[in-house]
Amino acid sequence: MPNQDHPIWFIGKALIILAFATLFAYNNANSFDETELKMLVQLATVLFGGAVIESLLRKKTDSQ
Repeated sequence: MPNQDHPIWFIGKALIILAFATLFAYNNANSFDETELKMLVQLATVLFGGAVIESLLRKKTDSQ
């Protein structure tokens, strides 16, 4: 199995969550408009920011 601490896995998890959130927002919205897009951009910011922080923290603990 490939190294699970590689940053690509954190990005992949964030992409999968964002894809499902997009699907759910599209299916449940009366009209998919700028409010759903705004929510998805905010969610993407949190997910990818978390992926970066998680990657940096793992790198820091691995180097110690």
